Amino acid sequence: MRVWTPSGLWLAIALELRYNTGVVTTTPMTNETYLEHIWVNIPARNVKIIDSEGYDEVVQYNFDKDGAEGFYETITSFKESVPQELVTYIA
Repeated sequence: MRVWTPSGLWLAIALELRYNTGVVTTTPMTNETYLEHIWVNIPARNVKIIDSEGYDEVVQYNFDKDGAEGFYETITSFKESVPQELVTYIA
């Protein structure tokens, strides 16, 4: 599952994430662009991605069954694949 954002940043599930010196980089980004931090806003059901170049994107999930499933899958993937210090959960 991929969720594309307007600028081309994306959330990847599990195997599409690779590690490089303790940070996560995603395949479509250049070799110099790294994931800096992820903010997960649970009540608003959105995810904010910040990269090493200072760009950020917000991925908004719908408040329906499909949105709930996608949001759950994304959070589960973060817990399994992304270093804990790169993700902040807002409750």
